[in-house]
Amino acid sequence: AKSAFESVKAELEALRPDEIQNPTIDVRSAARIARSVAKVIASPSLSPYGLIIIDLGQENSRPAVRKDSLVLAGDNLLIGKIDTVYRRSAKVLLFSAPGATQEVRLDGATSTPALATGRGNGNFTIILPRGLEIPVGATVAVPQLGARIVLGAITEIQKKETESLQTLR
Repeated sequence: AKSAFESVKAELEALRPDEIQNPTIDVRSAARIARSVAKVIASPSLSPYGLIIIDLGQENSRPAVRKDSLVLAGDNLLIGKIDTVYRRSAKVLLFSAPGATQEVRLDGATSTPALATGRGNGNFTIILPRGLEIPVGATVAVPQLGARIVLGAITEIQKKETESLQTLR
């Protein structure tokens, strides 16, 4: 007898990409040599929180999708990495999953290294000393991948006079 997970997995793998009305994403190897376009067939609302399922797997992707391949939305928005590859699909762990961390660089007036912590739903929190001036709109880049690959931009800064730290979102 199939488990509930196996049944859902089989159902997802049976879906045809042209029947799905979800956005496409870009899957790249760590060396950024190989590049494939995939459709999202299960987003966080249909799969466990912090995960998406894409329509590329061992049998239907050329070059083959591999564990730890980077996943981007558009040309430069890094959203996650491949966690598990199945026959005709793959599971992507989102960098914004609650508690997930990623080394980043804030590009504003200065280039400031930081650690972004996932809050879910595509959101991150960055905690920095209150004295650092980071403007709203500063780019949150991934230093290992160059300035063009980003996690997003700062949209909100919370700081209190009585606290030594500020929270960026």
